Amino acid sequence: MQNRLDSKQQPCLLCQSDQFESLGEKNSFRVVRCSKCELVFINPQPSEETTNALYDESYFAGGSEYGYQGIGYLSNNNEQWFKYIPTKAIAKIQKIKPQKGKLLDVGCAVGYALEVAKDKGWEISGVEISQYARKLAEKKLGISIPETLESANYQNDYFDVIAAFEIIEHIHRPQEFIESLHKILKKDGVLCISTPNLDHAKTFKNFIDWPYLTPPEHLCFFNRQTIQNLLEKNGFEIKEIFFGPINPLAQGGENIKRIQKMYHKVRPIVRPIKKLLYDMPMAWYGTKSGLGEDMIIIAQKK
Repeated sequence: MQNRLDSKQQPCLLCQSDQFESLGEKNSFRVVRCSKCELVFINPQPSEETTNALYDESYFAGGSEYGYQGIGYLSNNNEQWFKYIPTKAIAKIQKIKPQKGKLLDVGCAVGYALEVAKDKGWEISGVEISQYARKLAEKKLGISIPETLESANYQNDYFDVIAAFEIIEHIHRPQEFIESLHKILKKDGVLCISTPNLDHAKTFKNFIDWPYLTPPEHLCFFNRQTIQNLLEKNGFEIKEIFFGPINPLAQGGENIKRIQKMYHKVRPIVRPIKKLLYDMPMAWYGTKSGLGEDMIIIAQKK
């Protein structure tokens, strides 16, 4: 059913339409879909103070209600997994931009993607709003990392490549965000964005159960069409869209959780078998079906 905005709500974050469909409620926040451009977003939006306060040490260390609960983001054992998409994306970028140049990672967290880029010969820069993650990245990479794009005050037409891995879903004003990246990217420069794939939610019986629907952490949700519309509207040409793995076990109940705990105890022994029999087929299927958990977009500035 279509609704119009009340006094507490706001127009669509992309097209400014005031008509939308209510999809439900999560964490006391209302989820809607724009009736015009079909963007799914939280409406009304939480304040920036509310969202910025989330990204403390507990967010990355697994002690928060949000962030990397139980994943071990800072664990050496999982570092390879968090470098998986950046490694794959940078390999594709280098086919478009074989000559290495300046690469910016917006929302670089503790620097995993920047480390991949540096090892491949790129001149790296980062931006990170979390003081905790920023300090870890600076220590690891030996560079100074500003808190925001605004405070960095980069020159127009400065970067050859800009990456924004798992960031745009956290942004209050995605339209302005893409405009700002376009300005500081050189002509023919490459933009790479990864974000949770809204079509992955179709693999769940109930949309509200989708693990990436986590307001006030995640604020807007894209499928292939909405992200393509956003980028093309702002002067980018889509070069490629591909998808990360799909994980059916994410929908499991208590039995699956017990199996996962057992797996982590014997992980070094069975990991090669799991990679062959589970990880590789699920990566193939996630991309082939378009239902993978992550969507990775590579676009070029016109």
